Amino acid sequence: MRAAAAVAALLALAATAPGAEAAGPWLEEAEDLLRQAATASPPHAQDLARRAALRYDRALQHNGPSGKLLYNLGTAYLAAGDLGRAVLSFRRAEQLTPDDKNLARNLALARRLREDALVAPDRRTRFIDADLLTSPPFLLALFAGGWSVFWLGAALFRLGRAPRWLPIFGCVLAAVAAGLLSQERLRSEDVAGVVLVPETEVRQGPTWSDPPAFAAPLHAGAEFERLETQGDWLYVQLPDGRRGWLPAADAELVAAPPS
Repeated sequence: MRAAAAVAALLALAATAPGAEAAGPWLEEAEDLLRQAATASPPHAQDLARRAALRYDRALQHNGPSGKLLYNLGTAYLAAGDLGRAVLSFRRAEQLTPDDKNLARNLALARRLREDALVAPDRRTRFIDADLLTSPPFLLALFAGGWSVFWLGAALFRLGRAPRWLPIFGCVLAAVAAGLLSQERLRSEDVAGVVLVPETEVRQGPTWSDPPAFAAPLHAGAEFERLETQGDWLYVQLPDGRRGWLPAADAELVAAPPS
């Protein structure tokens, strides 16, 4: 596997990472396994790293969410060649320790090693950036502007200096902005996810009989945003803007608690 070439460097980073909280005997066992992996041949090192990851996972279940434990878990998975769970663990650690430079470096490495190169389109070529139009700051400004137009229009209308439609327009504008802001906040919760299985087919609809949505399947470590859930299927959007239906069993959401 391509991740095998990076095992030694990853284990060095894990060894110098800040220590995690006491979490039963599993943490000590995990660190011992990683020390053994640092001097083992690549295939054996991956097996030792995989066993270390299982113990870090048990430590997390015993101790609760921890950025340091999730960082070490992701590093162990990455050394083991499990890119999907490595990216997932690093993304979860990122929520708790967003300024960790080692974490950012390992996450970037995991993304480079994965098979799918999902590049976002160049937004500089767009006349209007859709993400800007749905961003909370823009929607808040739109809501404030609409509310101001409503009160100003109502005052001017009473003085006979503005048409009736002006305050109505302001009210509608504020209501639309408020609705979009509420929808965007709900959409931003629990939407990020990562493919965990070696390969999965994204389909045009939420059934196995629907044709594939893309020319090639997705692979472990591919990241997406969940737009909708329907039964055992997730309607997802990739960083490059493509959309399709992904089997929920083949991926996991970043915000979900570690299993």
